[in-house]
Amino acid sequence: MYKNFFFLFFLFYLFSCINGIQPLVNYSNPNDTYTASADVKMGAQMTDVSILDPLFPTKVIEKPILLAVLGFFSITIVDIALCCGCTKQCAPSPGHAHSVKGPLIALYVLLFLCFVTTHVIYYGYTTLGSGIGLVTGGLDDISDAFGEVEDIAFNMQGDVIRAKFLFDQDTSQSSDVNTALIDCLSAVSDYYDSVKLVSDAAEATSDIIQVFFDTYIALAMFAMYAFLMIGILGYLLSALCQMKGYTAAFFGHITLYVVFVCGVIWMLFTAIIASLCYPNPTENLAKAWTGVGRDLILYYSSCSQGRQWLWEYAPAIKTACQNTIDEINSSPTESSESYYVDIEYKLNMTIGNATLSSSATSIEFCREMQAAWFQIFNDGICGDVYSGVRNAWIAQISSSVFLFFIVIVGSIVSRHFTPNAKIYNEQGSEEAQKEADKEREQAREQAIEMKEEINEGHI
Repeated sequence: MYKNFFFLFFLFYLFSCINGIQPLVNYSNPNDTYTASADVKMGAQMTDVSILDPLFPTKVIEKPILLAVLGFFSITIVDIALCCGCTKQCAPSPGHAHSVKGPLIALYVLLFLCFVTTHVIYYGYTTLGSGIGLVTGGLDDISDAFGEVEDIAFNMQGDVIRAKFLFDQDTSQSSDVNTALIDCLSAVSDYYDSVKLVSDAAEATSDIIQVFFDTYIALAMFAMYAFLMIGILGYLLSALCQMKGYTAAFFGHITLYVVFVCGVIWMLFTAIIASLCYPNPTENLAKAWTGVGRDLILYYSSCSQGRQWLWEYAPAIKTACQNTIDEINSSPTESSESYYVDIEYKLNMTIGNATLSSSATSIEFCREMQAAWFQIFNDGICGDVYSGVRNAWIAQISSSVFLFFIVIVGSIVSRHFTPNAKIYNEQGSEEAQKEADKEREQAREQAIEMKEEINEGHI
C-alpha cells in the first residue's frame, strides 16, 4: 500500500512542476545520442501537434475518434445489410456449383491473413515486454543509487539523534546548543527524507509498471488473441463443414467491436508516445518543466547544465552541525563534560558523512543517473515500448479490417449452406453438373410427355 502512495506522490510532484511552457534557452547535450526513428516520426505525424502545445490533449484524440466513428459506422451499415438480407443478392444460386468457389476462396484467404496479423500481436507483446524491462531496469538503477546515498543519510541521522539523546541527559541544558542541535537534526532529516522519497518512489514505480504489464497488459493481449483465434476457427469450421455458422457470425461481430475499440486505444497510445519522443524526449521534458524540475532533468541528463539537487543539502548540514559544535566549544563548562565530547564526536562524524555524501552524489553519481535516464526514455519508452505499442496497434487494426471483410464474405458463403442446397467443392463440381443435367433432362421429358398428351386430346 505504501508503495502506491509513494508512486502517486511522486507523480503528483512531477506534474506539479509543470506550470506552463517556458522557452528553453539551449539544450546541448553531447551525451544524448538519441535520434528519432522513422516509426516515431510517422507516429508523431498522426497528430501533427507537439506535446508542448497546450491544446495537445484535445488534438491528440481527434484522429482516433474519427477512426472510431468511421469504423462503427461501417460496422453498423454491414449489420443493417445482413439483417435486411441484402447480401442475398450476392449469394450464388443453388443450381450453379461453380459460383461458390470465388467467395469461398476469398474467405479462406481472409482467414489466413487475419490469422497472420493476429500472431503479430504476440510479437508486439514481446517487444513491449522488452521495453518495459528497460524502463523498470532504469528505475531500479535509480532506486539502488539513491539507496546507497540513503544509507549514508541514515547513518548521519542516527549520529545526530544519538547526539541529541546525550544532550537531553544534561539537566542544565544550554538553549543555544539545543537550538543549534535541533537545526542540525532538521537539516539531516530533510536530507534523509528527500533521498528516501526518491528511492522509494523509483522502486514503487518500477514495481507498479511491471505488475501492470504482467497482469493487465498481458491479460488484455492474450484475451484479444484468444477472441480472434476463436472467431477465425469458427468461420473456418463453418466453411469446411458447410454449416450456417450463426454462432461464428455472432461471436465474430462481438470480436470485431472489441478488437476495433482496442485498436483505437493502441492508436492513441502510439500518438502520445511518438509526440513525447519526437524530436527528443529529454528536450521535450526540459521544455515542459520549469524551476527545479527543469534543473534536475538538465543536470542528470547532461551532468553539466542545471542544478545538482542533492549536493545542496551538504552545505546546510555542515553549517548547522558546525554551529552546534561552536556553541558547545564556546562554553568551557559544557565542553568539559564527557558526553559533550561524545556529542561533538558524533557531529563531526555527521559532517564527515555529509562530505562523503557530496562526493557520492558528484559526477560519478550523475553518470549513473544519466545512464538510467537514457535507458528509461531513449531505449525504453521511445524504443521498444513504442515499437511494441505500434506493432500491437497495427496488428489489431489489421485484424479488425480482415475480420470486417470475413463477416461480409462469410455471410455470403453461408447462404449456400442449407439442407436443400447442393454446394460442392472443386472435386464435387462434376457430380453437381451431372445432377443438374439430370434434373434438366427430367424436366424436358416431362414437357414432351405433356405436349404429346395435348396433341392426342387427352388434356
